[in-house]
Formats: sequence, C-alpha cells, structure tokens
Amino acid sequence: MTEEKRRDGTATTGLAQGGTVAGQIEQRRAAWAWARVEEVAAWDKASKDREEYAGLALKLPALLQTSGLGQTMALLFAKGGGGKEGSGNRAYRTMYLQLQAWLRARMRWREDQEAMERIVACSPEAYRQATREVAAVSEWIKRFAKGRIE
Repeated sequence: MTEEKRRDGTATTGLAQGGTVAGQIEQRRAAWAWARVEEVAAWDKASKDREEYAGLALKLPALLQTSGLGQTMALLFAKGGGGKEGSGNRAYRTMYLQLQAWLRARMRWREDQEAMERIVACSPEAYRQATREVAAVSEWIKRFAKGRIE
C-alpha cells in the first residue's frame, strides 16, 4: 500500500475505509492539527511560548465565534508580527501561519498569497466556508494542545 501526501500535508492511507466523506475530512483535520501541535510541543519547555500557544489554542474557538474569522486572523496577524519569522509574538505568529496553511490547502488558495488578502477579498460564501474550516480545525488544535502542551 502506498502513502501519498495531500496538499494539506496529511497522508491518504489510514483514513476510514468506506467511511463517510465528512468522517474522512474530520480525520484529516485531526491528523493535521495533531502534527501542528506536536511541532509546538517540541519547542523549548523552559520557553513561555509553548504555554502561550496552548492558551491561545484554548480560546481560539470562542474567539472565532465571537469576533469572526476576519477579526481573529487580523489579531493573529498583527500580534504575530505580520507572519514574518523573528518578529512579533511567536505563539500568535505560529497560529496564524498554521491556520493560513490549512486555509490554503482546504480552500485551494495560492501558496504565495497572504490569507488576510484572501479573507478580505473573498465572496460571502467563500468567507463562510473558510470560517467553517478554521472553526473545525481549531477545535482539534484546542483538544490536542490541552492534552499535549499544558
């Protein structure tokens, strides 16, 4: 059996054989979120960045629900130094870049385009779909961060 990588970085093997499409998408979300949280869990344990990421992950679903996708991503973008390595808050920058990668994969956005550009310019339907995607994957990030980092 061969293993192929999808655009979102998850493998094609290991998905529920004969499962529903929705179940398979949910498994991909979980696998992707687990890998992202594992990357953060490998950060220096003495650094406060890990705990800050975990705290952010815990409040991310509520933040999305109360403020919406655009406001939430703008907050992550601003506090994360515009997504540029070495600037801004590491936890916020990492979360922004992770969610941007997920949106690029699931929404088939160009790799060279900033998520904020797409969010402010997309159609209402695309905005709603992007919001659903980020909300769904943020629940997985929250669960895994709570168990793996805290």
